[in-house]
Amino acid sequence: MKKVSGINTARTQPLQMGYSGANVDVGAGTMGAIVEPVGHPGIRYLLSCCHVLAPLGFSSKIICQPSRNDDFRPTQIAALTKFSGIRFGIDVNFLDAALGQLLPGVQSN
Repeated sequence: MKKVSGINTARTQPLQMGYSGANVDVGAGTMGAIVEPVGHPGIRYLLSCCHVLAPLGFSSKIICQPSRNDDFRPTQIAALTKFSGIRFGIDVNFLDAALGQLLPGVQSN
């Protein structure tokens, strides 16, 4: 097993997946992947967990990097567009996902 030596909290440009990033209303979170819809070249989304990009009780659609807890002046990188929603009162949630459309000029690997 590989030992993790630290948490990736730095501001990155281009964006690096696995680094800190979340809804501005969330203290901390991790960016998951960059995805592009078929047939829509140039439109890119950040994919991560719903509880990171669209937390329960959130009021903002602003997605920042790094997360607010990791930098007192995070930069907006995306705007929340879709999310699965977390269901309570059931044994298992099979989906915990959200998408945020990257802002123009935000670069990623």
